[in-house]
Amino acid sequence: MTLTQINNYISTYGVSSYPSGMVNRTPSLGNVMLQPSQFLSNVNAALAKAAKCGLAINSTVSGSTASVRIHAGFKESLSGNYGLVVYLLEEEVTGSGTQYDQKNNDNNVASSPYYNLGNPITGFKHNNTVRKIVSSTDGDLISSSSIAAGGEFKKTYSVSLSGYNQNKLSIIAFILKKGTSATTYEVMNVQKASVGSLKNWD
Repeated sequence: MTLTQINNYISTYGVSSYPSGMVNRTPSLGNVMLQPSQFLSNVNAALAKAAKCGLAINSTVSGSTASVRIHAGFKESLSGNYGLVVYLLEEEVTGSGTQYDQKNNDNNVASSPYYNLGNPITGFKHNNTVRKIVSSTDGDLISSSSIAAGGEFKKTYSVSLSGYNQNKLSIIAFILKKGTSATTYEVMNVQKASVGSLKNWD
């Protein structure tokens, strides 16, 4: 992600402290950015919901380029504006220097898996690292005719993989209900697949 994209997310969703995160970009107790103590209850609530739409991903690789086909399907009519958001992720990203070193507040906590690894941890392997936002930042608009019972939306992207470890790459796709403020967005469903593979409906 570029610095501009990161700053846009910080501004849109009201990020004020770290570590924090979102669950489906929906608010809890009036806030979209949740503290670690709020994660479990909100994740469980999200998992208990029946999805109103689904996603499938199929990607093929030729040289250093991936062709990524996303198929979104809807089982009921939805109201509002929806976008398809697609990211390219890489696992085990590592290197030397401050951009890769990981601050470790648990260096002296014996029960932590990061105990005695140093602060910062050098050579840390970062997972689920967003390498590219393949779609537009807030999602490519899904036509209103698609968000009906039995409706479908398909889109193909060409993604350069140059400079990345192809064996560690994956595609994340999600359907985003667009809002007018930080508390009115919602991720409706999400799917993940390794680059060069098929992930069918889940």
